[in-house]
Amino acid sequence: MTRALLDVEEARARDPWGDKTPPGSVLRSWAASAGRTRLAPLLRLADAFWWAAREVGQPAPYKQTVAATFKTAVKIAYKDAIELADLAIDGSDLEKIGIRGPAVGVTLRRLLEAVINDPRQNIRDRLLKLAQELAQDGPSSPTKTPY
Repeated sequence: MTRALLDVEEARARDPWGDKTPPGSVLRSWAASAGRTRLAPLLRLADAFWWAAREVGQPAPYKQTVAATFKTAVKIAYKDAIELADLAIDGSDLEKIGIRGPAVGVTLRRLLEAVINDPRQNIRDRLLKLAQELAQDGPSSPTKTPY
Protein backbone atom coordinates (compact mmCIF):
# COMPACT_ATOMS: atom_id res chain seq x y z
CA MET A 1 0.00 0.00 0.00
CA THR A 2 1.19 3.48 -0.71
CA ARG A 3 1.69 5.99 2.06
CA ALA A 4 -1.25 8.08 0.77
CA LEU A 5 -3.62 5.11 1.05
CA LEU A 6 -2.35 4.36 4.55
CA ASP A 7 -2.95 7.99 5.54
CA VAL A 8 -6.51 7.80 4.23
CA GLU A 9 -7.14 4.58 6.16
CA GLU A 10 -5.73 6.09 9.35
CA ALA A 11 -7.90 9.18 8.94
CA ARG A 12 -11.01 7.02 8.49
CA ALA A 13 -10.21 5.03 11.64
CA ARG A 14 -9.82 8.11 13.83
CA ASP A 15 -12.48 9.04 16.34
CA PRO A 16 -14.69 11.77 14.82
CA TRP A 17 -15.31 13.27 18.29
CA GLY A 18 -11.74 12.97 19.49
CA ASP A 19 -11.74 12.70 23.25
CA LYS A 20 -14.58 15.21 23.59
CA THR A 21 -18.20 14.51 24.34
CA PRO A 22 -20.86 16.52 22.51
CA PRO A 23 -21.76 19.86 24.16
CA GLY A 24 -24.45 19.92 26.86
CA SER A 25 -26.92 21.66 24.57
CA VAL A 26 -26.64 18.78 22.09
CA LEU A 27 -27.11 16.20 24.85
CA ARG A 28 -30.14 18.10 26.18
CA SER A 29 -31.55 18.18 22.65
CA TRP A 30 -31.06 14.40 22.34
CA ALA A 31 -32.75 13.88 25.72
CA ALA A 32 -35.65 16.15 24.75
CA SER A 33 -36.12 14.34 21.44
CA ALA A 34 -35.85 10.82 22.81
CA GLY A 35 -37.40 11.38 26.23
CA ARG A 36 -35.89 10.73 29.63
CA THR A 37 -36.72 7.04 29.79
CA ARG A 38 -35.75 6.27 26.19
CA LEU A 39 -32.42 8.07 26.05
CA ALA A 40 -30.31 5.36 27.71
CA PRO A 41 -31.57 2.54 25.43
CA LEU A 42 -31.08 4.79 22.40
CA LEU A 43 -27.48 5.50 23.40
CA ARG A 44 -26.86 1.78 24.01
CA LEU A 45 -28.12 1.08 20.51
CA ALA A 46 -25.85 3.81 19.12
CA ASP A 47 -22.93 2.27 21.05
CA ALA A 48 -23.61 -1.10 19.42
CA PHE A 49 -23.73 0.56 16.00
CA TRP A 50 -20.43 2.36 16.68
CA TRP A 51 -18.83 -0.84 17.97
CA ALA A 52 -19.74 -2.58 14.70
CA ALA A 53 -18.38 0.36 12.73
CA ARG A 54 -15.07 0.23 14.63
CA GLU A 55 -14.84 -3.52 13.99
CA VAL A 56 -14.88 -3.00 10.22
CA GLY A 57 -12.53 -0.02 10.35
CA GLN A 58 -15.08 2.75 9.87
CA PRO A 59 -14.78 5.97 11.84
CA ALA A 60 -16.62 5.83 15.14
CA PRO A 61 -16.23 7.40 18.57
CA TYR A 62 -13.87 5.67 20.98
CA LYS A 63 -15.49 3.39 23.55
CA GLN A 64 -14.32 5.72 26.36
CA THR A 65 -15.88 8.72 24.64
CA VAL A 66 -19.16 6.85 24.20
CA ALA A 67 -19.14 5.81 27.87
CA ALA A 68 -18.50 9.38 29.04
CA THR A 69 -21.20 10.69 26.71
CA PHE A 70 -23.66 8.09 27.99
CA LYS A 71 -23.00 8.98 31.62
CA THR A 72 -23.24 12.73 31.00
CA ALA A 73 -26.34 12.46 28.79
CA VAL A 74 -28.29 10.35 31.30
CA LYS A 75 -27.35 12.75 34.10
CA ILE A 76 -28.51 15.70 31.98
CA ALA A 77 -31.75 13.92 31.03
CA TYR A 78 -32.78 13.62 34.68
CA LYS A 79 -31.33 16.90 35.96
CA ASP A 80 -31.97 19.55 33.30
CA ALA A 81 -35.21 20.93 31.90
CA ILE A 82 -36.02 19.00 28.73
CA GLU A 83 -39.83 18.94 28.83
CA LEU A 84 -42.49 21.66 29.03
CA ALA A 85 -43.36 20.50 32.55
CA ASP A 86 -39.77 21.24 33.62
CA LEU A 87 -40.05 24.95 32.83
CA ALA A 88 -40.17 27.39 35.74
CA ILE A 89 -43.42 28.82 34.30
CA ASP A 90 -46.53 27.33 32.74
CA GLY A 91 -49.44 28.40 30.58
CA SER A 92 -51.28 30.13 33.42
CA ASP A 93 -48.25 32.39 33.97
CA LEU A 94 -48.33 33.35 30.30
CA GLU A 95 -52.05 34.07 30.44
CA LYS A 96 -51.43 36.44 33.36
CA ILE A 97 -49.15 38.51 31.13
CA GLY A 98 -51.68 38.52 28.31
CA ILE A 99 -50.57 35.65 26.08
CA ARG A 100 -53.62 33.54 25.18
CA GLY A 101 -54.84 30.75 22.96
CA PRO A 102 -52.50 28.83 20.67
CA ALA A 103 -49.82 31.44 21.37
CA VAL A 104 -49.40 29.90 24.84
CA GLY A 105 -48.22 26.58 23.44
CA VAL A 106 -46.03 28.20 20.83
CA THR A 107 -44.42 30.42 23.45
CA LEU A 108 -43.84 27.55 25.87
CA ARG A 109 -42.13 25.51 23.15
CA ARG A 110 -39.91 28.44 22.23
CA LEU A 111 -39.06 28.96 25.90
CA LEU A 112 -38.18 25.28 26.24
CA GLU A 113 -35.91 25.59 23.22
CA ALA A 114 -34.15 28.53 24.90
CA VAL A 115 -33.77 26.55 28.14
CA ILE A 116 -32.41 23.51 26.30
CA ASN A 117 -29.76 25.75 24.75
CA ASP A 118 -28.99 27.47 28.07
CA PRO A 119 -30.38 25.92 31.27
CA ARG A 120 -29.57 29.09 33.23
CA GLN A 121 -32.60 30.66 31.52
CA ASN A 122 -34.99 28.42 33.48
CA ILE A 123 -35.74 31.06 36.09
CA ARG A 124 -39.29 32.36 36.40
CA ASP A 125 -38.47 36.06 35.94
CA ARG A 126 -36.15 35.42 32.99
CA LEU A 127 -38.70 33.22 31.25
CA LEU A 128 -41.49 35.76 31.75
CA LYS A 129 -39.29 38.51 30.33
CA LEU A 130 -38.32 36.31 27.38
CA ALA A 131 -42.00 35.41 26.81
CA GLN A 132 -42.90 39.10 26.66
CA GLU A 133 -40.08 39.71 24.17
CA LEU A 134 -41.27 36.79 22.04
CA ALA A 135 -44.82 38.13 22.11
CA GLN A 136 -43.62 41.51 20.85
CA ASP A 137 -41.34 40.12 18.12
CA GLY A 138 -43.93 40.08 15.38
CA PRO A 139 -46.19 37.88 13.29
CA SER A 140 -43.96 34.78 13.41
CA SER A 141 -44.12 34.81 17.17
CA PRO A 142 -47.06 34.37 19.51
CA THR A 143 -49.36 37.33 19.78
CA LYS A 144 -50.10 39.08 23.03
CA THR A 145 -53.72 39.84 23.73
CA PRO A 146 -54.83 42.43 26.28
CA TYR A 147 -56.51 41.35 29.52
